[in-house]
Amino acid sequence: MKEKIRKATRKVLKRKPEKINEMEEGLMHETYSVTVDGEKYIVQFSGREDDSLKHNLKCYELFQDTVPVPETVTREVQEVNGQKFTTVEKVQGESAEKNVNPERTRNAGKTLARIHSKASFPHEGWMEMKKEDQTPEELLEGLQLHSFEKGSLKRRKIDNMYNEKIPVLRENGFGVADSVEEFLRKNEGLFPENFTAVPCHLDFSPDNVIYRGKEISGVIDFDYMYAGLDVRDLVKSANSFWMHDPAAEWSVREEFYRGYQKVRDLPENFEELEAFFRIETIARLVASVIDLDEMNEDEKEFYREELKKELVRCREKVDKHT
Repeated sequence: MKEKIRKATRKVLKRKPEKINEMEEGLMHETYSVTVDGEKYIVQFSGREDDSLKHNLKCYELFQDTVPVPETVTREVQEVNGQKFTTVEKVQGESAEKNVNPERTRNAGKTLARIHSKASFPHEGWMEMKKEDQTPEELLEGLQLHSFEKGSLKRRKIDNMYNEKIPVLRENGFGVADSVEEFLRKNEGLFPENFTAVPCHLDFSPDNVIYRGKEISGVIDFDYMYAGLDVRDLVKSANSFWMHDPAAEWSVREEFYRGYQKVRDLPENFEELEAFFRIETIARLVASVIDLDEMNEDEKEFYREELKKELVRCREKVDKHT
């Protein structure tokens, strides 16, 4: 294993690494931190048969003038021993995985708003950037949108909830699963079919936001960024931060939204949209963590009760506007 890392490092940096550490955070790819001449870099080997490594590199280049992102060392995906890899400079700092606080959370909201404000698109879809384009301006000008294979974002996400995520909750003793499905089916109309799309990170969570103190020093892992619905991406991201400290005595979501609003306006009907997407994305996130076998029985019991409480609150908010 270490031999391929040494080969990759010599190929790109022309030096052998002084130190190699495997990064446990890399779920989709083999991820390593290497030290060369006292400087730290991240080397990622593709763990999937897709273009996610290339997409991540291009997203770092696209956002280099918008939010803090890693500096790319390889502008294109490289190959060693038949395996694809990329190299970027390592962002200094720590993720907020075990340290979510109000100021960090507000700063995360501001940063997500800047990502959303980077560009707008006439419809949703997968984003493809040309390999020869390098500056943010060139990348945006040459960017192509490809429609989702399963139709609209709405159908892609909602049908996935009905067919895959809610069954996971049922199988794991979430008696509230039927009520979640009923709520989503009743209020599907809140999920728009047509909208102006924006860049959506897909996994803007404490794992992927790096801090030095309270300030953000880097946003990482744009592997599957797509053009999507800003308000849904906002609520999903706020829920991701909340799930890292769900028992906090301060409102994680409200602080996240407060930071977001410093940069970008919320829609007029945000209260009911937030209620709908809160249930959809909490249920999705919980089911996804269970699927990864990373939720113990005590945590499942906590979220069983929490989802019941949230469903009551969100029903009231939606019904107030109907």
